[in-house]
Amino acid sequence: MGSTYKSSNMNTWLLLAGVAAIPAYYLYSRKHNRGFAKENETTSTATLNNNNPDVTAPGSTKSMKTLAGEATSSTIQSFDPTKGFNTSLTEILIPVGDEKKPIKGYRYIRYLNDDLAQSVIYDSDDKNAKLIGIEFHITDKLYDGLPSDEKRLWHSHAYEVKNGGIVAPRLPEAAEKEFMKQMAFTYGKAWSFWDTGKGDTLPVGLPKLLTSATRDGQLDSSLFAKDKIKSRSDLAYPKDFKA
Repeated sequence: MGSTYKSSNMNTWLLLAGVAAIPAYYLYSRKHNRGFAKENETTSTATLNNNNPDVTAPGSTKSMKTLAGEATSSTIQSFDPTKGFNTSLTEILIPVGDEKKPIKGYRYIRYLNDDLAQSVIYDSDDKNAKLIGIEFHITDKLYDGLPSDEKRLWHSHAYEVKNGGIVAPRLPEAAEKEFMKQMAFTYGKAWSFWDTGKGDTLPVGLPKLLTSATRDGQLDSSLFAKDKIKSRSDLAYPKDFKA
């Protein structure tokens, strides 16, 4: 009886704490709606099919009940799988079959082991960014073991590492360089579910396979972070890589 009472009392206090947190949560969300931790833009976006984080999805504004539920669940429930996403980068991605509409993906990575990572891709790095796709990346060791039909779905990261198509925002130069040493020998398989650049307010249509630049002339060179090219010139690259 006593333990039941304590459990009930604890749940009541947690619910009250959640409700009390609503005003602060709401104000914080408003204040950080556009995000303060902006990355230093290192690429020209003039010819990118820019994502549009201002696209408004249909639906009612979050109710007090929803906010209370979020505050309560964030206190009680476990979110361990999401805590592992601890590395971020930006990458220029190209919808397969439509090279004229490259997009800038904000990718957040969780490493399952040294050879396999899974990522979520957003349309910006703002607090309320929209999830527009996913990407897996594997080392050349795993890629070499794939059947030929499967390999067609994966793209090499070597070219965009060498030419500044991949950037790790805010990482110190030395740390980023170490990161890129690994990325140069990886392959990605990416899918897009939501084209906010086109103005879609919902993730409609079939998923689109995404790739990245793998050779000169594929994308406007102004899209690459030219300041990265020199700093990465001495990195090792796969034997079959040709810039």
